[in-house]
Amino acid sequence: MLLPCTALRERALSGDRGVPKGTPGKRAKWHLGIRSQSKPLDIMSEVFKAMKVLGFEWRVVNPFHVRVRRKNPIGVSYVHMALQLYQVDYRSHLLDFKIISNISTEGQIEKKDSDEVGEQSKVHHVMEFFEMCAALITELAR
Repeated sequence: MLLPCTALRERALSGDRGVPKGTPGKRAKWHLGIRSQSKPLDIMSEVFKAMKVLGFEWRVVNPFHVRVRRKNPIGVSYVHMALQLYQVDYRSHLLDFKIISNISTEGQIEKKDSDEVGEQSKVHHVMEFFEMCAALITELAR
């Protein structure tokens, strides 16, 4: 069954999975990030306080979207991520964590000499991103 674009969009936004309305069962809701029922400006204020405590550096894209970096304490590279606050429904918001590829000082994506070194670097970068997320979540929970 083909639906017009607006109908598809409405179904996607409403969370409709094509299951008949009378079907019993739980519908899974997946979110990546932190969900809060606080006011948006209060949420971002707490995020900025936590980032300051953790020694993160950031650039504000807009009041609800921030690009963040943290220097690797062992190496000289930075780990980059973006934080963006979304409204999930009328009373709750989701702070989304997004990994950003390593960017060199010239603004180009870093290239590695061999595929193996590049793969190890990707895994290491992802782990640093998760450590950064965990530190921020832990600080926000205090």
